[in-house]
Amino acid sequence: MRGKSWRLSRIFGPDHRAVILPIDHGLALGDVPGLEDPRAVLWEFLAGPVDGVLLSIGLDGIVSDLLSGRTAPSRLMTADTFFDREDGTIAYEVLASPEDAVRWGFDAIKVIMLWDQPADIRMHMTQEISRLIKLASTWEIPVMVEPTTRRAPSSDSMLSDAVRIAVELGADVLKVPVPQESQLLGEWVRRYALPVLVLGGGTIPSFEATLTQAELALNMGASGLVMGRAVWHRPRDEGPRLLQRLWSLVHGGVTPASMEKN
Repeated sequence: MRGKSWRLSRIFGPDHRAVILPIDHGLALGDVPGLEDPRAVLWEFLAGPVDGVLLSIGLDGIVSDLLSGRTAPSRLMTADTFFDREDGTIAYEVLASPEDAVRWGFDAIKVIMLWDQPADIRMHMTQEISRLIKLASTWEIPVMVEPTTRRAPSSDSMLSDAVRIAVELGADVLKVPVPQESQLLGEWVRRYALPVLVLGGGTIPSFEATLTQAELALNMGASGLVMGRAVWHRPRDEGPRLLQRLWSLVHGGVTPASMEKN
């Protein structure tokens, strides 16, 4: 088994599905409500099953002891960041390298493609991500690319363009929002034959609405979920229960209707 395949098997188990908990938001957004103490958040949610944790190098140094051991979740490194400009555009840079990921023992790298930007910014992101993917291939590190937009709602045509470009650049895994026409998600899965994970996004739908969205994505062929704020930015007693339900839905084929009511 080659290095990239082995690392992907750390993220996606025998059923080829995964639930990933992101706690990397502070790298771009600063002191995010609900994530002020990332170590406490991770400690609380590791009690529920997760397959991977998405975090920055700096946070890894703070929480590494919680993610050690043979049965620990996989670790995915966020390698880039962006900041909003006053004119509504973003400044974007890749900050970490595949060599950093190897040195710190990560299983994959994640980068974002915010596609509702002017052409020069999209070109800069494309060049940065292309360089990173090429370097990652020499280190056998898989790269997850997140084609999305900074502002909601996203047009399906814009998302389709961004997804296609991520595939053309050599993404190993896609992290995507659910498009307005949900059937399009199934088309991406069918066309590109890559693991497609659905993100939660900045809005916080209700407990049951989150489960319904997850079920829809899985029925369209998604390989799992990457949900952070939709999980940890909830009342303290609700988030861990939701994560447990999501994990059961992804891995156990359990639908919200067949589970006990909350």
